[in-house]
Amino acid sequence: MSLGGFFRAIFGIGGDHRGWQNNEPLGSVIEGSTQVSPDLSMQLSAVYACVNLISSTIASLPCDVFLISEDGSRKPDKACSLAMLLGNSPNYNMSPFEFWQAMTRSLLLRGNAYALIGRKRDGSAYSITPLSADQMNVKRNEETGFVEYHYYNDKNQVQVLDPANVFHWKHLGDGYIGLSTIEYMRGTLTEAASAQGNAVDMFAGGGQVTGIIKPVGILTPQQKADTVRGFGQLRSKGKGILILDRQMEFQQLALTPAQTQLLETRRFSVEEICRWFGVPTGLVGGTGDIEKEEGWFYKSTILPLCISAEQAITKRIACKAEKHHEVRFRLSFLYRANDYQRTQIYATQLQNGMRTRADIAREEGWEVGNAEGMDIHTVQSNLMRLEDVGKAAPSKEETPLSSQPNKN
Repeated sequence: MSLGGFFRAIFGIGGDHRGWQNNEPLGSVIEGSTQVSPDLSMQLSAVYACVNLISSTIASLPCDVFLISEDGSRKPDKACSLAMLLGNSPNYNMSPFEFWQAMTRSLLLRGNAYALIGRKRDGSAYSITPLSADQMNVKRNEETGFVEYHYYNDKNQVQVLDPANVFHWKHLGDGYIGLSTIEYMRGTLTEAASAQGNAVDMFAGGGQVTGIIKPVGILTPQQKADTVRGFGQLRSKGKGILILDRQMEFQQLALTPAQTQLLETRRFSVEEICRWFGVPTGLVGGTGDIEKEEGWFYKSTILPLCISAEQAITKRIACKAEKHHEVRFRLSFLYRANDYQRTQIYATQLQNGMRTRADIAREEGWEVGNAEGMDIHTVQSNLMRLEDVGKAAPSKEETPLSSQPNKN
């Protein structure tokens, strides 16, 4: 073992990280836990629900590109290549939704999402195509300190990719590579998979006695076989009413303590998996205050991932001419399906002079038209113009008769 490997073994993810980067745990806390691939982990309903919820939420947000002026102000720049790439077509085969859904899935399960950047002669990007995280190895050059990307193609040939042409989106890690989530949650996944397998055996029969048929008298072997066969046929056809002859009685056996504990274990496994992904259980079919959990989910899970993606785009995809641009996911789209919350936000922005009626109409896709005053910023005090705020109110003599109170 090299000196660097020795320190990595002792200190885990800390210390010097020259050479090949490792995003998996060096040992297992729980003995007997097995390695789980992304495909196998997605067969657990809680994992699938969490990954689908987070990736679909981020993929549904428009990605806007702004040009930053010298005074710090921003204005949308829809004509630059970065805006066309992120907003219309990342590559020939994918829509923006499909691209971000695939990238987020890789990030959540493997801790890293990679994409190959196709660039024009001027350095601007014209395509970003996802790469498999399982086929990528990351190395930090010991002499230069720069990161190298070694990609194994379908023919098991190694391609050393130029870091300038690799979009690397990292999850929690050491800054050079993200930690593999499913490898670190190996114990939880093993427990959940085992509990699900035992539950399938239990509910499928599993050779355990679930009920007793009590006849009057002694049955012949043929009569016993006919009774079992007839009872089984009724159950397999999903009949709600069982008809038993020969004055028979059926007694249902309750679940054993072990079976009851198995069901509790499965519920706890769902909570554990949700905790790994930062998803409230109420949002994936569990119980809880959905409204409060939704707000917490947006702020503590979706927002950090969006900020991480925005900074990664600006640093790794934007060319030199686009360094004065800023990328923002439009988080207001989270309320697109909630008319009440969306209109409340619009009303607050309108009454405080933050947006105009034309801004809101354009975002909603309505026709602005030529109505006078649509592009004027107003505030709540009688919706006056911003330039009129602070001016003296008209005297009683200047007040139009139509606005004077009726003394009658």
